[in-house]
Amino acid sequence: MILGKAARNFGKHVGFFSGKNQPLFINSSRRFYSNEAPKEEKKVNEEKKVNEEKKAEEKEKKEKTVEDLENEEAEEAKEAEKKKKKRFLPVFHTIGAGIGLTVIVTSVLGYLAYEYKKDITEEERYRLSTLEQHVLKATTGLRDGFENIFANLSDRSEIFESLFGQAKVHKILPPQLPGSKKYTLVIEIDALCELSKASKYPAVYKRAGLDFFLENLKKDFDIYLFFNANIPQNKNEQIYFKIDPNQNYFVGQLYAEHGLKERNQFSKKIEMLDRDPSKVILIDATAPYKHPNVINVGKFHSNSKDTILIELLPVLLNLPKNKVADVRPEIQHLQDLDKAPLSSLLGQYMNEKNINPILKKLKPENN
Repeated sequence: MILGKAARNFGKHVGFFSGKNQPLFINSSRRFYSNEAPKEEKKVNEEKKVNEEKKAEEKEKKEKTVEDLENEEAEEAKEAEKKKKKRFLPVFHTIGAGIGLTVIVTSVLGYLAYEYKKDITEEERYRLSTLEQHVLKATTGLRDGFENIFANLSDRSEIFESLFGQAKVHKILPPQLPGSKKYTLVIEIDALCELSKASKYPAVYKRAGLDFFLENLKKDFDIYLFFNANIPQNKNEQIYFKIDPNQNYFVGQLYAEHGLKERNQFSKKIEMLDRDPSKVILIDATAPYKHPNVINVGKFHSNSKDTILIELLPVLLNLPKNKVADVRPEIQHLQDLDKAPLSSLLGQYMNEKNINPILKKLKPENN
């Protein structure tokens, strides 16, 4: 009894027991076994929860697939490209506007220069001031250059000609005078003779029957001698004088710069001769090609003994004799050089037309 009372007093003093069976607690540690948790423990739990949420978010980010990341990168690249285009477009429009304005201004100035006193007469030209004459000279050169370019493009492309029409044909011969012959003959220099290789004083080897050929044709033909680009320009007069020392045969000379030959072939635009194309004959010495007005006699070599000029002469003389309205159908009989040489074609033609190959009435003069 005495011991039990003492134990109760001791327990009451240290706090293990209470008088009415209340929960035990120790005052020094503040630890208690009730339903209510201490404040410090709540704080710890909240921090732990926050950390767990952060870890969950990080885990979620890591769990994104590679495809999602690629899609995001693609979207970002598209946005960057759009921004780049937006920056570039103003610059592009500015450059385009500048080029367009330059083209318009250049075109207008070029057109004005091309049309500057284009159809001026000689009397009006004489009245121009010195400055106007200089301007006219410059614009004339520009106009000729443009027309040459246009003509070359038209020759090479039928589409170009169909779109822009035919180029203006530049006349290389003066207008035909009253009393001129009805027929025109243009002969390339290589068809008549061969030149030696001496550069200073080249010798001229005439084709057989050359003088006889020219002497008899000059009665019915206006004959022009054509100097191709192979002949040095400073030798033209020397050669011309050796072929026609008395100036009896040719009414004029034509040169490579006249543009009558293109790529070593006579141009089909022979309107530049300002003669009736139906009465023009071109005698060429280059490789055969199709041309309605060309007779190809081949290049002459001094070691050969051909008589093609003498064989051709009766055929040419027959044209004005019979007053042929268009020489081109007649020439066509002499152009099929793939099947037979020109000598054979001439013989067949003369048999068909009953042309006498023997020129009894003609007499050679100093051949």
